[in-house]
Amino acid sequence: MNCLAKNNENASVIIATAPKKGLLKGFIEASVKMQPREFIYLSFNPDTLVCDLKLFKQNGYETKAITPIDVAPQTPDMMCICRLDKEN
Repeated sequence: MNCLAKNNENASVIIATAPKKGLLKGFIEASVKMQPREFIYLSFNPDTLVCDLKLFKQNGYETKAITPIDVAPQTPDMMCICRLDKEN
């Protein structure tokens, strides 16, 4: 991602699955630099999801939808799919 951002590449949509510890700040910064109109974020950790969504908000992205999915019924594991759009 950093190489693409350094080469001033643009993307209309970026899709990322975050590790349990969340997305790296550098990944978020590189993603924002690519100026996607939409970002799809898959997260398995609600705590890091909140932190990452705040970083996206600070960089001009608005959370449009969060959809929880019970990926492992009868366990506490949950996945959230988030859609973020570039604010106008």
